[in-house]
Amino acid sequence: MSASGWVPNRQQRRRRGAPSRGVACFASAFLPKRTGTAIFEGLAVATWKLKINSTGGLSDYRAVADLVSGISRLPDTAARASACAKSGTYNRSPCASSEPPRTAGRRCYALSLLRADLDSANSGAVRMIRTYSKSLLSPFIGVVQVAETPRARALSLDGKRWAIQYSLAGQSGFRKATPDAGPDPQFALVASIEGGEVQTRGLHPFLDPPDVKTQIDRLLEVVTLARLPFAAADRYQYWLLDGADETPLALLHSCVYQEEMAHSRPQPQWQAMPAAQLQVPAPAEEGATQYVPPVNYRLQKLVEERAGARPRAAWFDRSSSETDRFPHCLIREDWDSEQARQLCGRYIQRLAPRLLMLQALPRAVRQRLERAARPHVFDMDRFHLLYPEVVDGELLAAARVEARLRRAAGT
Repeated sequence: MSASGWVPNRQQRRRRGAPSRGVACFASAFLPKRTGTAIFEGLAVATWKLKINSTGGLSDYRAVADLVSGISRLPDTAARASACAKSGTYNRSPCASSEPPRTAGRRCYALSLLRADLDSANSGAVRMIRTYSKSLLSPFIGVVQVAETPRARALSLDGKRWAIQYSLAGQSGFRKATPDAGPDPQFALVASIEGGEVQTRGLHPFLDPPDVKTQIDRLLEVVTLARLPFAAADRYQYWLLDGADETPLALLHSCVYQEEMAHSRPQPQWQAMPAAQLQVPAPAEEGATQYVPPVNYRLQKLVEERAGARPRAAWFDRSSSETDRFPHCLIREDWDSEQARQLCGRYIQRLAPRLLMLQALPRAVRQRLERAARPHVFDMDRFHLLYPEVVDGELLAAARVEARLRRAAGT
């Protein structure tokens, strides 16, 4: 029995609008009996402070919408919710506190019930859309912008064109047809957005057309009004290590949620963007009379040799402010030979319009990349919406003007 004396039974929970047992127990464990009417105002703020990482229990923001929709139907909670929001008493791990054992145990029990409810709840009750960005690897192609609901997501690499994908994981037909599907989510492309216009695609036979349309409309509103770029969320990064001193050599993979690390462990092998997608000019002294492999491939072999005969990689949590030990341009630039330094420098210079999408770059590095990107006006014009900071605004403006003039002239 909870502190408020009420936890709905199974029949009550089946009624439309009745909160789940986990939500009810959570509310009664954390929110004492106080009357009030500003439930949404209090909880909308309070539950944002409730994001508990994997050590505390909740892994993402899905809980926020479930709490707001469920706890808002419970009586006598608003005043305490507002007070908790202002004081920040929703701490990281409510089970690890100085409370009496009985109170702490009740809260842990409530959290366990809430976790179970979040895993099995009808996602239609969740109204929140989360927005974030993450690096697109491997190879590094850019920083993809993501707006997602529990059932669908919108992706964009330039902030102008969006792909809407719908999750197949929650469809009973898909689960029956693919019982051995892996842990990675399965998505079907259902629409694309460009210039505010939606182009729908043929639907997968397992999907529900009305719900797909609802998800498209919700995501369309978000991406149309969004302020780009979204904040980077891929704090967990998988780095190839230098064979000599085991320091980070090149970035291989990244993920948003800690639990993804368990099944996201690529081979410890760095890949450059293929020459067909990114043409890197070769050094001028190399003659054209004989074949020379592309700079992309040669740099990839140099990284492979530097990693050693038995390459190793490791996960790092990049939530801290420590950045000196990690290459700003996602690959080490301190090479022993002049030829290796030149190849690496040429690759980074050509990749500069995409590297400028990275967040938390030092100002000096960003300025260097802006100058390196200046000759590649079409790429700068394509990706500029996703640049979190611009050091030289005149340089970017000139590049965009040149891109439009050359595009109009067909050159």
